[in-house]
Amino acid sequence: MNFVQSTPQTYVNALKVENVEWPAKYDDLIPYASDPNRYWTGFYSSRPGFKKSVKDASAQLGSHSHLFARSIVKQNATESRINEIMDANF
Repeated sequence: MNFVQSTPQTYVNALKVENVEWPAKYDDLIPYASDPNRYWTGFYSSRPGFKKSVKDASAQLGSHSHLFARSIVKQNATESRINEIMDANF
């Protein structure tokens, strides 16, 4: 058994030499190169609507948390009152 450390370019060159036909991909993954020899997939096209929803919800949660904290500070709320609010079932 021979093990060879390789790069994507070495792989592509070997495919060219062997006249290998490129496989067709039909899923939603687009390879992305962040640096030389660093490739990853799924960032741009994998469920973009869901990713936007998560990002929007996270931004709203952060805003609500900030406003909640400011209101607690303004009210000079006691620790027991803060715990009461946090434990409330809405």
